Amino acid sequence: MSLMMTRRASLITLAGLVGGFVAGGSLGAGSVSAQSPTQTEIKAKGRAAVEKGQVKWESLTPEQQEAMKTRAKGDMQKAQAQWQSMTPEQQQEMLSAGKAAAQRGRKKWQALPK
Repeated sequence: MSLMMTRRASLITLAGLVGGFVAGGSLGAGSVSAQSPTQTEIKAKGRAAVEKGQVKWESLTPEQQEAMKTRAKGDMQKAQAQWQSMTPEQQQEMLSAGKAAAQRGRKKWQALPK
């Protein structure tokens, strides 16, 4: 598996985990229940998901891998075109929103038991 795909899988896994916590409400505003997963458990699940993704990728035929790479490139080009179509003010708003979301995620992560 290429380095780009490994990084993408890792980022997708992390985003999915954080998104699941936010959407599921498992990480309440400042409170951590006794049933919250620990950072270690989350990391282990993330590593397992990456390994599963790598096995799945390796099980694909070269044609399927190429098709997925092509689709990913198309998605990236769409996102880039959408970004380029935004005004500088809209781009700044998006960057600010992303930084704020990252900060919230960091605080929630730090509030989890190790």
